[in-house]
Amino acid sequence: MLAPLGMSSTRLEGSAAHGVHGPVRDLALLGAEPWRPTLLPAPLAERMRTPAWPDLIGVVPGFGLQRPCPWGLGPEVRGHKQPHWTGAANTPATFGHFGQSGELPVGRPRGRRRAGVAVRPAVRRVGGAGLAVRGGRRPAGLV
Repeated sequence: MLAPLGMSSTRLEGSAAHGVHGPVRDLALLGAEPWRPTLLPAPLAERMRTPAWPDLIGVVPGFGLQRPCPWGLGPEVRGHKQPHWTGAANTPATFGHFGQSGELPVGRPRGRRRAGVAVRPAVRRVGGAGLAVRGGRRPAGLV
């Protein structure tokens, strides 16, 4: 997906689970794909943003057991999880991925909004109001 999306500055170093490195600009290109699909068929992009398993019980790393713990086809869907890394003010339809290696693409269907955040070197805590960075680390970028 990197080359077709124009993510020319992003590279894979090791595992795809945590070894993708690149600038916020490239993260924004990836975050736009579920809203304006250029590679994915539109129905598949829609299924990514909506719960595929709405009644699933599961664990969100760092946030514990969630009942239910809905997921789309790929991204996590916020649902009514508490606590949650997107914060309490976001709608249940908010979706995204919080990589504990330091990236955060997230989308909110109302208004078709999306954001991308990259932090150096890692996110240490996510608070009730949303993303919080501790230890003097500052966001590397926000889209």
